[in-house]
Amino acid sequence: MGWLLWPLSACADGKVFSQVTAVKTTTPDQRALLHFANGTETLVVETTFVGTGTNFAWVVPLPAAPEITAVPRTLFTNLEALFRPEIIHKQAHWWALMVGLAVFFVTLFRKAGQRGGIRGWLLLTGALSLMILVALPGLVKSRGALGISIEQIGVQILARQTVGVFDTVTLSSPDGAALTRWLNEHGFAVPAAAAPVIADYAKQGWVFAAAKLSRPDATGKTSPHPLAFKFKTDRAVYPLRLTGVENDRCLVELYVFGESRAELPGFKVEQCFERDFAEEIASEGKHAWGIDWRVVREPAPGELRIRHPGLRSLVAGATVGTKLIGTLDAAGMSHDSYPTWVSFERQLASYYSREAAGTRAMNLGVAVLILTLPCVGFWLWRSDGKWTPRLFAQVLGCAIAAGMACYGALPKVKVEVRRDRYVRLSWRASQFNQLQFRLSELAQDLHAVTVRGSLPELWTLPDLGSAFEDEVGLEERKQLMTNLLTGEPLREEATPGNLLFRRTDAGTEVLWHDVDCVEHILGTLPTRAP
Repeated sequence: MGWLLWPLSACADGKVFSQVTAVKTTTPDQRALLHFANGTETLVVETTFVGTGTNFAWVVPLPAAPEITAVPRTLFTNLEALFRPEIIHKQAHWWALMVGLAVFFVTLFRKAGQRGGIRGWLLLTGALSLMILVALPGLVKSRGALGISIEQIGVQILARQTVGVFDTVTLSSPDGAALTRWLNEHGFAVPAAAAPVIADYAKQGWVFAAAKLSRPDATGKTSPHPLAFKFKTDRAVYPLRLTGVENDRCLVELYVFGESRAELPGFKVEQCFERDFAEEIASEGKHAWGIDWRVVREPAPGELRIRHPGLRSLVAGATVGTKLIGTLDAAGMSHDSYPTWVSFERQLASYYSREAAGTRAMNLGVAVLILTLPCVGFWLWRSDGKWTPRLFAQVLGCAIAAGMACYGALPKVKVEVRRDRYVRLSWRASQFNQLQFRLSELAQDLHAVTVRGSLPELWTLPDLGSAFEDEVGLEERKQLMTNLLTGEPLREEATPGNLLFRRTDAGTEVLWHDVDCVEHILGTLPTRAP
């Protein structure tokens, strides 16, 4: 995939080159979705690029001419939620129980020594076995919950279309030099390093989808909305060679959907889940105000429910989703990547809060101490040795070292538990009832709003805020204009907890979006006051 900067407006899937003078740009991050079934691949790419200039071109090399469609930015927001790792922020304090058992063990040890003989040691062994069985759970983590035309230079234009904010054109030619000339003559500043890559793709019969883009700022990081490319291919492919041109490093998040688990050279499988069709079907039921508890409950870690409208249309009947992560250097982007399909194996990434990691490390340290003391004691008994402060300090040091090593090895993340009345990390029934009540209030207030004089033909969020200001108190208005899922001010966009306004013959429909960005109609506002 590449970005090309050009004097008018251009953007390329693979590599960015600067305007006129080919100032070097980089592609620091890239997120993509890949779905493959029955010889058809759907590739959705969201690319972030850094460079100077206001006009760019996004050029994507593909094995066949694609169908290009716009994809909402919320698609990858929803994928992040679906594939988020498990956050473990609570651990059972087994170490306290183990210390108590240790005291009991020491007392028993002394009694066994006094009795002597086989009976005492059998009693001691039984107690030790019981202690190990009780202590082991502490070592196991607790889980939280186109017309066709031929250019004189030999480049065929397969399609032209406007897709979202992009103007796109699909090109093909068996002559890579001709393609490079076409790009340069149409304002793309193609660096010399890209020409051999373009020529090789052209020789293999690949096509190039180029999309034009302008941005208001001449510098900084830009993340335009994703584009989806649907095309025929014998095997799934993730193009990388054009991305690697003059790019030393690229962090890629790739979500692959298919009938089994996907693996890719140079990428790590971070998450892999089976799709939860039952949850998706159950979530389609109609409830009060069109809201069901499932639509406001964040998916649990490892729960792959596909309710986002854009995602459902893209992945069709896929049964398995795999999230792959790769930090690619120039060598890693010197060739395209072809996913391989292997038997399904569930994989869930887990991260600990610092508190949970500390508790788990203490559990391990105390367990090591308790298990080591009797072993050393038995060795001393057999060798007629004695406990010394130095020996005990060595055993204690080993236990502390084991705990510290465990703490250092555990993947940790900062955990913030939100305490807002309407915002929770997970939605329980009582919390849902609060949210549903607030949505019901909002819907009723929307219907009750009366504004003197003429209303705008299509309502907007500021209009709604002004109407509430006339009808309700300041505190209630503040609550009405708050996103019930995030606790932030309402925004007019198709994102979780926010509103959109849609013109209809009866007036303006007010659409509320649930946690998966599925829209629900709260009500219809009249175009004029009664």
